[in-house]
Amino acid sequence: MTTGSDLSIVIHPVPDRPERFDENPSVREPEADLAERLQSAYRACFAEYEKELKKARNGTRTPFAPVELSDYRKISVVFNDGEDEDEVVFDFSLYEYLLEIYVFEGWNGILRIEEALDKLVPQPAGLDAPSGGVPANPGTHWVAVQTFFRFTRDLLALLIREALVEIERKAATAITANLSRSANLISTAWTAEFRIERERKEKEELVPFSEGKTVKVVSYSYRFKNRELSDSLFETLSEAVRQKFAYEDALKSLSDVRDALLRAKQTPRYHEYQDEEIAGLTGSELELQQLAYRSEEFLRSIREVIGIKCPLGLIALDGLRIGFTREKMEQKIGEALWELYGRLDEMGRGIDPEHSRVAAMLPAAPIGKPVAWDAVKRRVGIEKYVVDAVIDGAPDDPGRLSLAHEETLHRLVEKGVIARDSFESVVYAQYLCALIDGIEAKREDEKASEKFWGNLGRMSAALSLASLATPPTAEFAPVLMGVATIADLAVLAYSVHSIIGNLAQLDHALRLELTGADAFALEHLARIGELFQIRSEMLDNIEQQALMELVLTAGGARWASLKKLTLMRGYYFDMETLLDDGEKEN
Repeated sequence: MTTGSDLSIVIHPVPDRPERFDENPSVREPEADLAERLQSAYRACFAEYEKELKKARNGTRTPFAPVELSDYRKISVVFNDGEDEDEVVFDFSLYEYLLEIYVFEGWNGILRIEEALDKLVPQPAGLDAPSGGVPANPGTHWVAVQTFFRFTRDLLALLIREALVEIERKAATAITANLSRSANLISTAWTAEFRIERERKEKEELVPFSEGKTVKVVSYSYRFKNRELSDSLFETLSEAVRQKFAYEDALKSLSDVRDALLRAKQTPRYHEYQDEEIAGLTGSELELQQLAYRSEEFLRSIREVIGIKCPLGLIALDGLRIGFTREKMEQKIGEALWELYGRLDEMGRGIDPEHSRVAAMLPAAPIGKPVAWDAVKRRVGIEKYVVDAVIDGAPDDPGRLSLAHEETLHRLVEKGVIARDSFESVVYAQYLCALIDGIEAKREDEKASEKFWGNLGRMSAALSLASLATPPTAEFAPVLMGVATIADLAVLAYSVHSIIGNLAQLDHALRLELTGADAFALEHLARIGELFQIRSEMLDNIEQQALMELVLTAGGARWASLKKLTLMRGYYFDMETLLDDGEKEN
């Protein structure tokens, strides 16, 4: 849905006469049928509104007296966090005025007007109906004003809903095209480049803490039939892994030297050797900086070579260690490609441009009837309401990625799919701000929650754990014995939840990476491989990780967390998940 090639309707209100309402063609262009129905409904509502104003002023004896300018109520409303004050006139121009407020203030501006109006509307018990020339209670004017305002507000809400539905459809269309291209790339690599063979294997394994019970475990092996490509890639990846570890070692040594240098500078100096120590550390710092720079440049050049020979080989880089075998390399690449193709397929089936999540969240309302959405009734704000639902549901519902993937939304504007001077672009900008705020609030909530549970864990008594069954493909099913307090039980429950949550975060992060138009470009392949490797290692060792989390939480320590990863690049800042480098602070 667009509203034309310019925003003149929004920025320049028209005079207060109904016949001008449909003189501006940009009013009709959001969607012809909807726009015409909105115009007709607005004119009818305004006519009823004027009748109510006349009744409130004159009583029923003079129903044909014209409405005067003084009959249209005015209020002063403070916008922009108290910095701006504006006069709102409740006449025929209200619709366009609300559009203008929405452009610059978002739905919060509409809420400011509604809140100011609420203070002037008396309770129903205090109203006197005008009759027989009896002077009306002035409050009856405000009842009519409030009714007219709410009707106009609902028309704007319908326009915003239609714009969000259309933005979602366009984003979903772009994402499904991206997923299709990525899936074709993997399919070609699998069948034509690597020519991978996949073999199914079965074996019996003991179930932990089960007194000898076994379970059938299915695994798969992967082998390249293209031996020439395998040989070449093995040689290049071997050197890349060596340089990767050399670079990481250089960074670690540099960090150690800088810490030592800082301590030396902060220590009171009583002897000459202290100055010599500082000079030596400074020299070491410079040498290590140069070493790290050279290692990074060499690693980058090797990655470029891999990108020329076989870009998808970068997926395995983070999963390999010095001394890896050719079989290990083929296994890692095969596992990653199989998993990624499955994820692309899952996402492709979950994202349907013709199935709108926004339309389901905000059911279509008959024009002229009050909008029954919680977003409006509870004064949450339409964009915020949708964002909250998207953030909460995106990890479990691939279909919501259309509304959560900032990169795709940005590209729609950059490529002109969403015209920059259209009403859609206004809704896009307001939604994006709400999305950024929503993810930041979610991140802050998770940080506060983590701190709370960490403190509770330190105060709680040690847990007595009888058994913990952790099948990789199912929910955790902890069996507890000897849990002494409710606090201990709460810590245990949250510990298990945090492990499941990390997996969900990784799944969501992988989806976001795979959704982009350039997901399999050279600079993104190593990133996808890193996320896949982290998740694979979590699943391979999930039982051990679950136990370590429980034991360390009970003892007051913190489990070493996963790497930081960026969910999305926003207008103003990077939005990060729970994952971070190194260990979290206690």
